[in-house]
Parts: sequence; C-alpha cells; structure tokens
Amino acid sequence: MPMTPSQLTELDAKSLADYVWKRLRRGEPLDPPLASRFGDEEPERVLMEAAEKDRSSAFRRRLVDAIREHFRRLAERQAGSGQQSPPAQVDDQQIASLAFLISELNAVELFEALYLFALGWFLGQAPAVRDLSFGQTHILRTLAHLQPEDSGLSKFWRDLWERAPRSVRGIVIFGWARADAAEALGRLGELADSVTAIDLPATVWSLIWPPGPGLIAVAKAAGRCTETQRKSLRKALEATGAAQHALRDFDLAVGLPSGDGDGFRWPPSLPTIEFKQPLKMAA
Repeated sequence: MPMTPSQLTELDAKSLADYVWKRLRRGEPLDPPLASRFGDEEPERVLMEAAEKDRSSAFRRRLVDAIREHFRRLAERQAGSGQQSPPAQVDDQQIASLAFLISELNAVELFEALYLFALGWFLGQAPAVRDLSFGQTHILRTLAHLQPEDSGLSKFWRDLWERAPRSVRGIVIFGWARADAAEALGRLGELADSVTAIDLPATVWSLIWPPGPGLIAVAKAAGRCTETQRKSLRKALEATGAAQHALRDFDLAVGLPSGDGDGFRWPPSLPTIEFKQPLKMAA
C-alpha cells in the first residue's frame, strides 16, 4: 500500500530526511506515486498534507530539520561537482520543490539557510549573473517573502538589481522593498523601464499590498519618475483590477487630479485671492 500522510508523520528524523531527499529528486519508485488525473502532482504535496494533519507540530519540526539537512546535501553535491548555475534539470526540479515546500510551511526559521544557499550562486560570479533557472527564481521568491523586517539584506537585493537578469526584477524589488523601502522605491523608474521583461502589474500589486510598502509610498515614488514611467506604473495599477478609490489615492499621492492618470500636476501652491471688502454672507 502507498505511504499515507499519517504514516509520514511517524518517520524518525533520519528516515524523514532520506525520504524528503529522494522524493524531491523524484527518485523511483515514488511512494506514493504522483497523481496525474488533474494535472501532474508536485512531489512535495504529500509532505504539505502531512504537516497540515499533524496537530502536535512535532512532524513540522522534524520536516524543517530534514530541509536543513537537504540544504547541506545540496551544498556538498554542488561543491563536489563544481556545478555552476543554472543547475542540471533534476537538481533544478528539486530546488523548485524545496522552495515551494518552505513557502507553504512558512518556515521563517529556515531564512538563514535559504539565504546562504542563494548567496552561494552569486559568489565569484562575473559582474553580470547569468539567467536564473526556474528553481533558483523560486528560491529568491521564497527568500523575498520569508525575510524578517530586520533581515539586513538590502545590499544583497541591490547587488541582484545591478547584476541579475531583468526578468527577475519584479522579485528583486519586492524583496528589496521589504529590506529597505526607500532605497528600493528609488529605482521605481527603472522598474517601469523593465516593463517588457517582467510582469509589471503583478509587481506593482505586490508592492502596494502588505507586506509591501503600500500604495501611498509607491505613488509618491512614482511622482518622482518621468512622465512616461509614471504612466506605465499607473497603467499597470489599472491592469491589476485596482478599485477606483485606489486609483484615486494613487493619483492624489502622485500629484494628479483624481481620476485622471494622464492629467496635469497640481502646482506647488495655489494662488491667494485678496478681497478689498469683507464678503457678505447670504441671508
């Protein structure tokens, strides 16, 4: 009989670590097999289900320890083979599954291990990092979401902004904004210029909603961009399906009349009108 989520929760630490390693590498025979009736099942799904059913949280703790062991094995494997990014296909699928699993578990306790693993790809690289693989991209995405407010990763994200492919700038600016919102939003114009390389509406959406810096902060930064860049950002905000009040608040914070993203800017100050005689109130 195939292994069930309940049986998984009974595995000891070593058995679980070995199971996670083999399953995320899709090693045969897979127990239980991957379902395909409604599309290809991801191998980490059974682990997520087991963690959800474990009310004591003891299995989750063992699973987090197994993932730490997973990182150690991956680091040894890559160091031993001299493997450079992007990883081989099997390794990359394994890395992507690992990222999804950590994200679903919201395993903030793995933040440091995740960061050190990601950092290893960029140490000693040429000035411009080569294209990132599917797995590497999802490791960065998970790192961006899991990092605590005091992570101190602003330099890490800034370096990626300068060296990584434009295609990951949406992830990078989100992570950067969580580490240092003012510094990251100072590059909002460059983000708008990357519209052909990224999903700009999805990126804007991630920035205006928690845990991003928020609509007003984004709008004020957009107000410091060029008109072309600002229009691109306003158009991206509309494409997210933002409510009219959000568009209004964006326009007002940028300095535009409400409801007209392409209109004129308010002057720095309004003219003062002086009356020679007191105004008489109507009876």
